[in-house]
Amino acid sequence: YKRQDLANIVKEKAKDRDVVLGFRPEDALVTSKQEVDAIETEVYALEPVGDALIANLMIGDSLVKVKVRSDFKLKLGSKVYLKITLNKIHLFDKKEGQAIL
Repeated sequence: YKRQDLANIVKEKAKDRDVVLGFRPEDALVTSKQEVDAIETEVYALEPVGDALIANLMIGDSLVKVKVRSDFKLKLGSKVYLKITLNKIHLFDKKEGQAIL
């Protein structure tokens, strides 16, 4: 998706519902530098899983998990930026839990 196209789809599908955004840990990119459409996060925890790490990142009061290379240098409490692959996101109706995108 392009950002504006996605915004229109979300507006149409979500209507007046509260929604939850979801994505798989491998469908996002963590970077140490601000980029277009990146969300500022804080590193909360790191979980080694074989040749990768699962980075637990805080966005406000929400915790998200992102898969990163094990050699990517992350420090607890540091600021990093998250870019989600737009065509890989999922939206769920918060009340019903049903997928709407």
